[in-house]
Formats: sequence, C-alpha cells, structure tokens
Amino acid sequence: MAAPTWPTDHSQSEMSAQLTEDEVERAYLRAFLFGTPPRQLGIEDSGTALFVLQRRLEAWLHMVSPATFELVGGSPAGTDLQRIFLPPALPLPLRTKADAALYRVMALIQIGLLEHDFLQDRALLGELYQDWTLRSAYHILAAQWILTHYTARFPGISRDRTQVAAMEAPGKLRVNLTEVPRDGIPAAFTPLYDGLTIGLNWDTESPDGKVARDAVEAVRKVDTAPGARLVVVGQARRLREEFMRRRLGPPPLPDLVGLIRPEWILGEEARQQEAGQDWREGQLPLRRLKRAIKERKAGAIGSRLREKLRQKMALPPEESIRDMPAYGPARDAARAEATRAPEKRFSPSAGAAALTQSGSESLPDTEGNPHHEWDANRGVYRIHAVRVLSPPASTGPLENYQRICEQRRREIASVRRRFAALRVEERWVGRQDDGPELDLESAIRAHCDIVAGQEPSQEIFRRFIRQRRDLCVMTLVDLSGSTKGSVLYEQQQAIVLFAEALSTLDLPHAFYGFNGTGAQDCRLSRIKGFDEVYEDNVLRRLANLRAEGGTRLGAHIREASRLLSQRPQARRLLLLLSDGRPEERGEYRGRYGERDSEMAVAEGRPNGIQTHCISLDPGDDAPRYLTRIFGPGRYHLVPNAEGLSSRLPEVFRSLVK
Repeated sequence: MAAPTWPTDHSQSEMSAQLTEDEVERAYLRAFLFGTPPRQLGIEDSGTALFVLQRRLEAWLHMVSPATFELVGGSPAGTDLQRIFLPPALPLPLRTKADAALYRVMALIQIGLLEHDFLQDRALLGELYQDWTLRSAYHILAAQWILTHYTARFPGISRDRTQVAAMEAPGKLRVNLTEVPRDGIPAAFTPLYDGLTIGLNWDTESPDGKVARDAVEAVRKVDTAPGARLVVVGQARRLREEFMRRRLGPPPLPDLVGLIRPEWILGEEARQQEAGQDWREGQLPLRRLKRAIKERKAGAIGSRLREKLRQKMALPPEESIRDMPAYGPARDAARAEATRAPEKRFSPSAGAAALTQSGSESLPDTEGNPHHEWDANRGVYRIHAVRVLSPPASTGPLENYQRICEQRRREIASVRRRFAALRVEERWVGRQDDGPELDLESAIRAHCDIVAGQEPSQEIFRRFIRQRRDLCVMTLVDLSGSTKGSVLYEQQQAIVLFAEALSTLDLPHAFYGFNGTGAQDCRLSRIKGFDEVYEDNVLRRLANLRAEGGTRLGAHIREASRLLSQRPQARRLLLLLSDGRPEERGEYRGRYGERDSEMAVAEGRPNGIQTHCISLDPGDDAPRYLTRIFGPGRYHLVPNAEGLSSRLPEVFRSLVK
C-alpha cells in the first residue's frame, strides 16, 4: 500500500519496451526518488495532495492523540496498527480549505482505531475477516464513537465534522472497494450515517431503521474506551442479525471512514518470518522498486490484451455497478436488462453519433473545446461529455448601437463619471507578513488556532495600497430562447450601457453570449473579446443580440473559466446575466443542471475566478438555487428587467471597490 504507484500511460510502456533493463531500472529509480506523488484520479485537475498538508496533519494528530504512527499515502484510508494510510490526493472539485478538514476527519478515525485498541483483539479480527456484514457494522459504529469521543474532548472538531458531512465526494458509499449508489439505500441502514454523511433522499425516521438508531445512540453514550469496545461489538452483532434477517447484506461504508483490513494485522506473524529473508533481495527502496516494476509490467500487458480482445471481438463496454440499484429484486432486474441491451455512453473518440441515457445527441463537432460534466445522480464526472463552440455573435446595423447611446446619453455620462473613480485602487489589504497596523481579524484567527492546538498563521498585519487595478472582467449574457422579448431587450440596453462605462477604465474586459441546442452544440458566442477594441464590428454585435436554444450553464462557465485563467491579471471577475435556472433538453434540468453548474463555479475558484450572477428570475425558488450554485452573497436578484441597466454597473462597482 505504501509502495509507489506508476502512471499507466501506454506511450511510456511502449517506450520502456525499447530500453535496456538497466535503463528502465534507472528511469524508475529517478521517478521513485525525485518524482511527485501520484494523484488519485490520474489527471491534472485533482484535489489537494497529501504531501501538501502532511507535516501539519502529523503535528495536529500528535496533539490530539499520544498514539505512535507513520502517515503514508494509500487509498482507501486504513491502518495496519503501525501506519495510517490516507489517499495520496483528494477527488475533485476540491482544492480548498475543506481539503484540510477532510484529511483531519479521515485521519482522526484511523488514529482512534489505533489509540483505543479497536483492532487489537485477534479473535475478533478473525471474526471480522470472515463476515463482511459484521465488519462494516463494527467499523461504522467504531467511527461513530471515535468522532463523538474526540469532539467532546476537542469541541473545535465539530466544525470539521459538519463541513465534511455536507461534502459529496467523501460521502461516496462502498462495499469493500465497489462503489454503490447513494439513492436507494435501505432505510434500515441510513441511521448509521448520522453525522458522517448527508443523503438528500434518505428516510432517517423510518421504523425500519429503529435497530440502527438504537445502536448508534447506545454507542455514543459510552464514555470510556474499554466500555466502547464492548458496546460496539455487541451492537455490531445485533445489527448483523437484523441485516441478515432482512437479507440486506453489509451496510456500505462512506469513503471518509476508510476500510478495516483484518488480514493486514492477522498476517503480521507470517510477514515477520518472511522479512527475515528480505535482506537477500537488497535494501527496502530497491525491493519496493522491483515489486513496482513487476506489477507495472503485468498490469500493462494485461490491459493491452484486454483492449485488443475487446476491439477484435467488438465487445460491449463493461457495465459499472454504480449505474444499477444496489439491493433487492431491482438489482437482479437491472443486471438482466444490462445483459440483454448494454447501455451506450458518450465516447470522445467515437466517429458516429454519441448517445447518452437521455437519447441521441447531434454528431460531435471537430471544433470547439471539450469539457467534463458533473453527473450528480452518479456522483462522477462524465469525461468530455460536452463541447463548447466559440463563434462570433450575430451582427446587425450599426444604427442600433447609436440609437441606444442616443436614448441613454444622460445615464451613460453619469455612469462614466462614477466609473472614472475606479481607475485607481485604494484599500487596506489584510493578512500581510508586515505592515503599519495589526489586522484584527487575522490576529483573532491566529489566537484561536493556538488555543485549538493548530499552527497559527504569521500574516497578522495590514497595509494601505494605492495602485492601478489588476483586474479583468468577462460578462456572460444569457441568449437562450427564454430571454426573447422584453428580457432580451433589457439585456441589450444593459450591456451597451455597461460597455460604455467599462471603456473609461483601462482594464481588459470581454462580452460573450451563451446558449445551445445539446451537449455537443454549446455556444459561447464572442461579442467582444479581451483583445478587441470597440470598432464597428464589435458595436454591431453588442447591439444585435439574438436568442434561441437552452442553457447548459456548467459547460459555459467552464469554458469562460478556461479563457479567464489564461489572463495575467491577479483578479478575474466573471459576471453572469440570466433569466432563470440552468435548463436544457434531456436530463440537464432540475438537480442535475444545478449541481453541474455548482461544480463549474467551484472549479474556477482555485484559479482566482470570482463568479457573480445577476438574475432576472422572478420566481420564489430563485434564491434557493442561486445560493446553491453561486454561494451566499454571490448573486443579485433583479425581479424587474427594466432595472437591469442601472443595476449592472452598480453591482460591478460594489464588487471591485
């Protein structure tokens, strides 16, 4: 588990076959000694790596527990009584402060199993090894007591627990290493996850869950570790009998609790005897290197053979268990149906029509940029599921732009004067290493860190700055079919007024319109690019917007974030004008569209992209989905479209002050 893992790139495998054995060994030795730790997902856009937080996490664990351990990378999380294994990198879309909270909670569960001897009884470990249902119930109840115990000792941990329980990625459910869907979990299981993860559709008050609720409550009431071990074993056996009586099998484990491996501990004696002969194979790094090379060669050959057989025999794509119900007759029916008619999925390399569960889509276009899409129903990214084209927007008579400027010349003159004051940035900047004044908020936070036993930040000063604004702005205008009529007219007026105001500032800005007719035809139409000036063609596009199609918002936000991330400015502002929730034909509506858009906004934050929405949706449900997608305080509601022209410049001024 602690050995290095090598990338499974076919090009590297073919290159290795052409090298001598000594050259291959030297290449792998370089990767072993100097290479960066592998990411869990194997792609660039993964979450925070363990090595970034490892030193702080080890120090935090030593303050929480006196147990001795070695913290190493390994997935899923676990322990062999000497080492604590945590994922080498967290899954998307994280890479924020939430990553540290997740690593702390995952490590806390494993250190609790170590410190309080939940894995010391060899007879019990043998019983757990033989029975998956008992093992899962024992693990969940032990995690419940451990988190309750440490939270009572260190109340600050409750904030981490609340934050982690609301995350989707660490709440993925698995039986052993097999992921199962969160929807459809039997009500008899759901009370076990109280405080660990949140399920939106779970019935936590069902009578079927009474035994599990009683078990969790009984475990949480115990104060001492010896008593907790006895109660956890007793309640786990009671749960096993209940689940077996209902023919439910083992309850799935959330990713954050990891996995108990009794065989690691029970096999320690055999490993000790074997270790007595390890010296014959050389030093430990060399033994690990040889084992990794051997596993890599076997894995590479096996994967190539499977791929060739699949291509030659035209086998259907392998079915994933996450696409099927996990329990009862519905599972058997789904498997039988999958055998008769395998599901076709989108493949970015397919030359024919790409199919999804919602039906056929248009043929993939050779232009544009592919993007992933977050499938909230399955809890995974659909790789290159959408394609975004960036054609120029439609043009029209230049007189339209001149007419709008003439009608609103007084408003334009007023907003130009207000924007002129924004050319130079004057403000206090906190969280500095040095400065003339103490930053009170940072100083209080550092004091709280010290009291909580964490390493405080040294950036507790603030200073006053006066400089040109290091800012770029991109404005996205909703051009879907729902904006036809008065909404499109008001958006037209607003962006002309906004363009006139921005032209007084010497900062890069761009205007794009967005709409589409399917996953392979998402259009981010260029009205004015960052490098374009206000010449006639740009003015014609600004004053002649046309609306059609739907709103696949997540794809457009990702493409806009890609363009903004290429800008050299430190601050990147993405303004979004829309009249409603993200919605397009097929499955892209409701919860699916909202969660994908939420993920797209979150993915832009690590690149310094601040996304703000100005919504014209008059519905009562608008604050709910806008808060979910953009976050509290990251949107403005303009229920009357006629007020958009005056609100848009004011919103911008409030964001950049």
